[in-house]
Amino acid sequence: MAGTLKKLLLSDIPEMKIHGRTACDKEGNPELNPLALFWAGSGVELNVAASELWMSLESDCSLFEPWILILINNSVISRMMLPPGEHRICVFRNFDPAEVHNVRIIKDTQAMSEDQAHSLVVKGIEVSEDCRFLPLPEKKLRIEFIGDSITSGEGLAGAKKEMKWISPWMSMQGNYAFLIADKLKADIRILSQGGWGVHWSWLGNTDCAMPGYYEQVCGLAGGEKNVRLGAIQKNRFDLWPPDCVVVSLGTNDASGCLKLAEDAGMRGTYREEDLRAISDSVKEFLLIIRKNNKNAFILWVYGMIGKEIQPAIEDGIADYMMMSGDKRVALKILPAMSANEAGSRNHPGPLVHKKAADIIADELKYLLRL
Repeated sequence: MAGTLKKLLLSDIPEMKIHGRTACDKEGNPELNPLALFWAGSGVELNVAASELWMSLESDCSLFEPWILILINNSVISRMMLPPGEHRICVFRNFDPAEVHNVRIIKDTQAMSEDQAHSLVVKGIEVSEDCRFLPLPEKKLRIEFIGDSITSGEGLAGAKKEMKWISPWMSMQGNYAFLIADKLKADIRILSQGGWGVHWSWLGNTDCAMPGYYEQVCGLAGGEKNVRLGAIQKNRFDLWPPDCVVVSLGTNDASGCLKLAEDAGMRGTYREEDLRAISDSVKEFLLIIRKNNKNAFILWVYGMIGKEIQPAIEDGIADYMMMSGDKRVALKILPAMSANEAGSRNHPGPLVHKKAADIIADELKYLLRL
Protein backbone atom coordinates (compact mmCIF):
# COMPACT_ATOMS: atom_id res chain seq x y z
CA MET A 1 0.00 0.00 0.00
CA ALA A 2 1.32 3.45 -0.93
CA GLY A 3 2.40 5.68 1.92
CA THR A 4 1.73 9.37 2.40
CA LEU A 5 3.12 11.62 -0.30
CA LYS A 6 4.26 15.20 0.18
CA LYS A 7 3.93 17.83 -2.52
CA LEU A 8 6.92 20.00 -3.44
CA LEU A 9 7.40 22.91 -5.79
CA LEU A 10 10.55 22.82 -7.86
CA SER A 11 11.81 25.85 -5.93
CA ASP A 12 11.72 23.66 -2.80
CA ILE A 13 14.48 21.45 -4.23
CA PRO A 14 17.82 23.31 -4.35
CA GLU A 15 19.61 20.11 -5.39
CA MET A 16 17.66 19.90 -8.69
CA LYS A 17 19.44 20.55 -11.99
CA ILE A 18 17.63 22.25 -14.88
CA HIS A 19 18.46 21.28 -18.46
CA GLY A 20 17.67 23.71 -21.26
CA ARG A 21 17.11 27.43 -21.53
CA THR A 22 14.66 28.95 -19.07
CA ALA A 23 13.04 32.30 -18.51
CA CYS A 24 14.24 34.30 -15.49
CA ASP A 25 12.52 36.45 -12.90
CA LYS A 26 13.46 40.08 -12.18
CA GLU A 27 16.31 38.93 -9.94
CA GLY A 28 17.77 36.79 -12.70
CA ASN A 29 16.77 33.47 -11.16
CA PRO A 30 15.18 30.73 -13.31
CA GLU A 31 11.39 30.71 -13.28
CA LEU A 32 10.59 27.43 -11.55
CA ASN A 33 6.94 27.60 -10.54
CA PRO A 34 6.13 26.35 -13.12
CA LEU A 35 9.21 25.48 -15.17
CA ALA A 36 8.66 25.76 -18.93
CA LEU A 37 10.43 23.17 -21.07
CA PHE A 38 10.81 24.82 -24.46
CA TRP A 39 13.50 23.03 -26.46
CA ALA A 40 14.12 19.35 -27.17
CA GLY A 41 16.32 17.83 -24.48
CA SER A 42 15.24 20.29 -21.81
CA GLY A 43 14.12 18.92 -18.47
CA VAL A 44 14.91 18.34 -14.82
CA GLU A 45 17.39 16.02 -13.10
CA LEU A 46 17.47 14.76 -9.52
CA ASN A 47 19.59 12.50 -7.37
CA VAL A 48 16.96 11.11 -5.03
CA ALA A 49 16.58 8.36 -2.45
CA ALA A 50 12.88 7.59 -1.93
CA SER A 51 10.40 4.79 -2.22
CA GLU A 52 8.06 6.75 -4.50
CA LEU A 53 8.12 9.79 -6.79
CA TRP A 54 5.43 11.40 -8.97
CA MET A 55 5.68 14.41 -11.25
CA SER A 56 3.00 16.92 -12.25
CA LEU A 57 3.14 18.38 -15.75
CA GLU A 58 0.81 20.44 -17.90
CA SER A 59 0.87 20.27 -21.69
CA ASP A 60 -0.96 21.94 -24.53
CA CYS A 61 -1.05 21.85 -28.33
CA SER A 62 -3.35 22.28 -31.28
CA LEU A 63 -1.65 19.70 -33.47
CA PHE A 64 1.79 18.52 -32.28
CA GLU A 65 1.73 16.93 -28.82
CA PRO A 66 4.77 17.12 -26.54
CA TRP A 67 6.46 13.82 -25.70
CA ILE A 68 8.67 13.10 -22.70
CA LEU A 69 11.38 10.62 -21.76
CA ILE A 70 11.86 9.33 -18.23
CA LEU A 71 15.34 8.05 -17.45
CA ILE A 72 16.50 6.38 -14.24
CA ASN A 73 20.24 5.87 -13.86
CA ASN A 74 20.67 6.89 -17.51
CA SER A 75 18.32 4.16 -18.73
CA VAL A 76 15.05 4.99 -20.47
CA ILE A 77 12.15 3.48 -18.56
CA SER A 78 9.31 5.35 -20.28
CA ARG A 79 8.50 7.46 -23.33
CA MET A 80 5.04 8.95 -23.61
CA MET A 81 2.85 11.50 -25.34
CA LEU A 82 1.21 14.18 -23.20
CA PRO A 83 -2.07 15.34 -24.75
CA PRO A 84 -3.46 18.72 -23.65
CA GLY A 85 -4.18 18.92 -19.94
CA GLU A 86 -2.63 18.25 -16.54
CA HIS A 87 -0.81 14.99 -15.96
CA ARG A 88 0.23 13.30 -12.73
CA ILE A 89 2.81 10.71 -13.69
CA CYS A 90 4.35 8.04 -11.50
CA VAL A 91 8.10 8.09 -12.12
CA PHE A 92 8.77 5.20 -9.75
CA ARG A 93 7.37 3.41 -6.70
CA ASN A 94 8.33 0.56 -4.37
CA PHE A 95 12.00 1.54 -4.60
CA ASP A 96 14.48 0.97 -1.78
CA PRO A 97 14.54 4.35 0.04
CA ALA A 98 18.15 3.73 1.08
CA GLU A 99 19.33 3.62 -2.55
CA VAL A 100 20.09 6.79 -4.52
CA HIS A 101 18.73 6.98 -8.07
CA ASN A 102 19.49 9.52 -10.76
CA VAL A 103 16.21 10.64 -12.35
CA ARG A 104 15.77 12.73 -15.49
CA ILE A 105 12.51 13.87 -17.09
CA ILE A 106 13.30 15.16 -20.58
CA LYS A 107 11.19 16.88 -23.25
CA ASP A 108 11.52 14.54 -26.22
CA THR A 109 10.00 16.94 -28.75
CA GLN A 110 11.37 20.13 -30.29
CA ALA A 111 9.80 23.54 -29.83
CA MET A 112 7.02 23.77 -32.40
CA SER A 113 7.09 26.99 -34.41
CA GLU A 114 4.11 25.74 -36.46
CA ASP A 115 1.92 25.11 -33.38
CA GLN A 116 1.51 28.22 -31.25
CA ALA A 117 -0.38 26.28 -28.59
CA HIS A 118 2.45 23.77 -28.10
CA SER A 119 3.81 24.02 -24.55
CA LEU A 120 5.02 21.87 -21.66
CA VAL A 121 5.58 22.91 -18.05
CA VAL A 122 6.65 21.06 -14.92
CA LYS A 123 4.44 22.12 -12.01
CA GLY A 124 5.91 20.13 -9.13
CA ILE A 125 6.57 16.71 -7.69
CA GLU A 126 5.19 14.40 -5.02
CA VAL A 127 7.55 12.20 -3.00
CA SER A 128 7.30 9.70 -0.18
CA GLU A 129 8.03 10.90 3.36
CA ASP A 130 11.31 8.96 3.37
CA CYS A 131 12.64 11.07 0.47
CA ARG A 132 16.17 12.53 0.47
CA PHE A 133 17.62 14.70 -2.29
CA LEU A 134 21.36 14.66 -2.87
CA PRO A 135 23.49 17.21 -4.73
CA LEU A 136 24.25 16.62 -8.40
CA PRO A 137 27.95 17.10 -9.17
CA GLU A 138 28.75 19.84 -11.65
CA LYS A 139 30.12 18.47 -14.89
CA LYS A 140 33.34 19.97 -16.21
CA LEU A 141 32.08 20.50 -19.74
CA ARG A 142 29.11 22.36 -21.23
CA ILE A 143 28.10 22.05 -24.88
CA GLU A 144 25.36 23.93 -26.73
CA PHE A 145 23.97 22.33 -29.89
CA ILE A 146 22.22 24.37 -32.59
CA GLY A 147 20.55 22.49 -35.40
CA ASP A 148 17.59 21.43 -37.47
CA SER A 149 15.51 18.24 -37.68
CA ILE A 150 18.63 16.07 -37.34
CA THR A 151 19.43 17.64 -33.97
CA SER A 152 15.73 17.38 -33.01
CA GLY A 153 16.09 13.62 -33.48
CA GLU A 154 13.62 13.38 -36.34
CA GLY A 155 13.88 9.83 -37.62
CA LEU A 156 15.00 8.28 -34.34
CA ALA A 157 11.53 6.98 -33.41
CA GLY A 158 9.05 5.01 -35.43
CA ALA A 159 9.37 2.49 -38.24
CA LYS A 160 11.30 3.34 -41.38
CA LYS A 161 8.07 3.55 -43.40
CA GLU A 162 6.66 6.39 -41.24
CA MET A 163 6.72 9.56 -43.35
CA LYS A 164 4.11 11.91 -41.87
CA TRP A 165 5.56 15.03 -40.18
CA ILE A 166 4.29 14.62 -36.61
CA SER A 167 5.90 14.73 -33.18
CA PRO A 168 6.04 10.97 -32.38
CA TRP A 169 8.92 10.46 -34.83
CA MET A 170 11.28 12.87 -33.01
CA SER A 171 13.31 11.65 -30.05
CA MET A 172 16.43 12.20 -27.97
CA GLN A 173 16.98 8.43 -27.69
CA GLY A 174 20.14 7.70 -29.66
CA ASN A 175 20.48 11.38 -30.58
CA TYR A 176 24.06 12.38 -31.43
CA ALA A 177 23.98 15.29 -28.95
CA PHE A 178 22.97 13.01 -26.06
CA LEU A 179 25.54 10.40 -27.10
CA ILE A 180 28.25 13.08 -27.06
CA ALA A 181 27.08 14.21 -23.62
CA ASP A 182 27.54 10.66 -22.35
CA LYS A 183 30.92 10.21 -24.03
CA LEU A 184 32.37 13.48 -22.76
CA LYS A 185 30.48 13.56 -19.46
CA ALA A 186 29.04 16.94 -20.39
CA ASP A 187 25.91 18.93 -19.71
CA ILE A 188 24.23 20.00 -22.93
CA ARG A 189 21.59 22.35 -24.26
CA ILE A 190 19.83 21.98 -27.59
CA LEU A 191 18.28 24.62 -29.86
CA SER A 192 16.82 22.94 -32.93
CA GLN A 193 13.97 23.27 -35.37
CA GLY A 194 13.05 20.91 -38.17
CA GLY A 195 13.06 22.47 -41.63
CA TRP A 196 15.04 25.55 -40.56
CA GLY A 197 18.51 26.68 -41.62
CA VAL A 198 21.14 29.33 -41.12
CA HIS A 199 19.73 31.53 -43.91
CA TRP A 200 16.34 30.06 -44.84
CA SER A 201 14.09 27.04 -44.54
CA TRP A 202 13.92 24.02 -46.83
CA LEU A 203 11.35 26.02 -48.83
CA GLY A 204 13.50 29.15 -49.05
CA ASN A 205 11.67 31.13 -46.34
CA THR A 206 14.14 33.53 -44.69
CA ASP A 207 11.81 33.93 -41.68
CA CYS A 208 12.66 30.33 -40.71
CA ALA A 209 16.34 30.78 -39.87
CA MET A 210 17.86 30.02 -36.46
CA PRO A 211 20.11 33.13 -36.11
CA GLY A 212 17.15 35.49 -35.75
CA TYR A 213 16.02 33.71 -32.57
CA TYR A 214 19.32 32.71 -31.01
CA GLU A 215 19.46 35.54 -28.48
CA GLN A 216 15.99 34.81 -27.09
CA VAL A 217 15.09 32.01 -24.69
CA CYS A 218 12.93 30.36 -27.36
CA GLY A 219 11.46 33.11 -29.51
CA LEU A 220 10.23 30.80 -32.25
CA ALA A 221 7.72 29.30 -29.79
CA GLY A 222 4.76 31.53 -30.59
CA GLY A 223 1.43 32.17 -28.93
CA GLU A 224 0.35 34.10 -25.86
CA LYS A 225 1.04 31.24 -23.46
CA ASN A 226 4.66 30.87 -24.53
CA VAL A 227 5.13 34.62 -24.32
CA ARG A 228 3.81 34.53 -20.73
CA LEU A 229 6.19 31.69 -19.97
CA GLY A 230 9.11 33.86 -21.09
CA ALA A 231 9.92 32.46 -24.54
CA ILE A 232 10.77 35.87 -26.00
CA GLN A 233 12.95 37.00 -23.10
CA LYS A 234 16.56 37.78 -23.92
CA ASN A 235 18.55 34.72 -22.95
CA ARG A 236 20.92 35.08 -19.98
CA PHE A 237 24.10 33.76 -21.55
CA ASP A 238 26.07 34.53 -18.40
CA LEU A 239 24.10 31.94 -16.39
CA TRP A 240 25.21 28.98 -18.53
CA PRO A 241 28.35 29.76 -20.53
CA PRO A 242 29.20 26.81 -22.79
CA ASP A 243 32.72 25.55 -23.43
CA CYS A 244 31.73 24.73 -27.00
CA VAL A 245 28.91 25.60 -29.38
CA VAL A 246 28.25 22.93 -32.01
CA VAL A 247 26.31 24.21 -35.03
CA SER A 248 24.67 21.67 -37.35
CA LEU A 249 22.93 23.74 -40.02
CA GLY A 250 22.98 23.77 -43.81
CA THR A 251 20.86 20.81 -44.91
CA ASN A 252 17.69 22.88 -45.24
CA ASP A 253 19.58 25.79 -46.78
CA ALA A 254 20.62 23.45 -49.60
CA SER A 255 16.99 22.41 -50.15
CA GLY A 256 15.94 26.06 -50.14
CA CYS A 257 18.52 26.82 -52.82
CA LEU A 258 17.11 24.12 -55.08
CA LYS A 259 13.53 25.29 -54.50
CA LEU A 260 14.28 28.93 -55.35
CA ALA A 261 16.34 27.99 -58.41
CA GLU A 262 13.49 25.76 -59.58
CA ASP A 263 11.01 28.62 -59.10
CA ALA A 264 13.30 30.69 -61.33
CA GLY A 265 13.28 28.00 -64.03
CA MET A 266 16.68 26.52 -63.13
CA ARG A 267 15.82 22.99 -62.01
CA GLY A 268 18.49 20.91 -60.26
CA THR A 269 21.07 23.62 -59.75
CA TYR A 270 22.15 26.39 -57.39
CA ARG A 271 22.31 30.11 -58.10
CA GLU A 272 25.55 31.81 -57.14
CA GLU A 273 23.71 34.66 -55.39
CA ASP A 274 21.86 32.16 -53.17
CA LEU A 275 25.08 30.42 -52.15
CA ARG A 276 26.63 33.80 -51.37
CA ALA A 277 23.65 34.70 -49.20
CA ILE A 278 24.16 31.50 -47.21
CA SER A 279 27.87 32.25 -46.77
CA ASP A 280 27.03 35.72 -45.50
CA SER A 281 24.53 34.28 -43.02
CA VAL A 282 27.11 31.77 -41.76
CA LYS A 283 29.51 34.66 -41.14
CA GLU A 284 26.86 36.79 -39.42
CA PHE A 285 25.69 33.90 -37.23
CA LEU A 286 29.24 33.23 -36.08
CA LEU A 287 29.48 36.89 -35.08
CA ILE A 288 26.29 36.55 -33.01
CA ILE A 289 27.45 33.33 -31.36
CA ARG A 290 30.84 34.81 -30.50
CA LYS A 291 29.31 38.01 -29.10
CA ASN A 292 27.33 35.96 -26.61
CA ASN A 293 29.86 33.18 -25.93
CA LYS A 294 33.24 34.87 -25.71
CA ASN A 295 35.16 31.85 -24.43
CA ALA A 296 33.50 29.00 -26.32
CA PHE A 297 35.02 27.05 -29.17
CA ILE A 298 32.62 27.03 -32.15
CA LEU A 299 32.47 23.82 -34.18
CA TRP A 300 30.31 23.72 -37.30
CA VAL A 301 29.34 20.21 -38.44
CA TYR A 302 27.67 19.31 -41.72
CA GLY A 303 27.03 16.41 -44.02
CA MET A 304 24.74 13.79 -42.45
CA ILE A 305 22.22 14.35 -45.28
CA GLY A 306 24.51 15.38 -48.13
CA LYS A 307 27.26 17.96 -48.62
CA GLU A 308 25.82 20.06 -51.46
CA ILE A 309 26.62 23.48 -50.01
CA GLN A 310 29.86 22.63 -48.21
CA PRO A 311 31.79 25.33 -50.17
CA ALA A 312 29.29 28.01 -49.11
CA ILE A 313 29.69 27.06 -45.45
CA GLU A 314 33.48 26.95 -45.81
CA ASP A 315 33.44 30.42 -47.39
CA GLY A 316 31.30 31.86 -44.61
CA ILE A 317 33.58 30.46 -41.90
CA ALA A 318 36.69 31.69 -43.73
CA ASP A 319 35.17 35.18 -44.16
CA TYR A 320 34.31 35.31 -40.46
CA MET A 321 37.77 34.21 -39.35
CA MET A 322 39.47 36.70 -41.67
CA MET A 323 37.39 39.70 -40.55
CA SER A 324 37.40 38.81 -36.84
CA GLY A 325 40.80 37.18 -36.35
CA ASP A 326 38.99 34.50 -34.34
CA LYS A 327 40.94 31.21 -34.46
CA ARG A 328 38.60 29.21 -32.19
CA VAL A 329 36.28 28.11 -35.00
CA ALA A 330 36.37 24.92 -37.08
CA LEU A 331 34.33 22.92 -39.59
CA LYS A 332 33.95 19.13 -39.46
CA ILE A 333 32.39 17.29 -42.40
CA LEU A 334 30.45 14.20 -41.35
CA PRO A 335 29.75 11.05 -43.37
CA ALA A 336 26.40 11.05 -45.15
CA MET A 337 23.85 8.39 -44.30
CA SER A 338 23.25 5.56 -46.74
CA ALA A 339 19.76 4.46 -47.72
CA ASN A 340 19.82 1.48 -45.36
CA GLU A 341 20.84 3.69 -42.43
CA ALA A 342 17.76 5.94 -42.63
CA GLY A 343 15.21 5.98 -39.84
CA SER A 344 11.64 7.23 -40.11
CA ARG A 345 10.89 10.12 -42.50
CA ASN A 346 14.07 9.29 -44.43
CA HIS A 347 16.13 10.99 -41.72
CA PRO A 348 19.30 9.70 -40.06
CA GLY A 349 18.69 6.61 -37.97
CA PRO A 350 20.54 5.47 -34.83
CA LEU A 351 23.66 4.22 -36.63
CA VAL A 352 24.15 7.58 -38.40
CA HIS A 353 23.81 9.43 -35.09
CA LYS A 354 26.29 7.08 -33.42
CA LYS A 355 28.86 7.58 -36.19
CA ALA A 356 28.42 11.35 -35.98
CA ALA A 357 28.69 11.32 -32.18
CA ASP A 358 31.94 9.34 -32.29
CA ILE A 359 33.48 11.72 -34.83
CA ILE A 360 32.33 14.93 -33.13
CA ALA A 361 33.35 13.70 -29.66
CA ASP A 362 36.85 12.87 -30.92
CA GLU A 363 37.06 16.27 -32.62
CA LEU A 364 36.03 18.06 -29.42
CA LYS A 365 38.58 16.11 -27.42
CA TYR A 366 41.25 17.37 -29.79
CA LEU A 367 40.00 20.95 -30.10
CA LEU A 368 39.35 21.41 -26.38
CA ARG A 369 42.43 19.42 -25.28
CA LEU A 370 40.30 17.09 -23.20
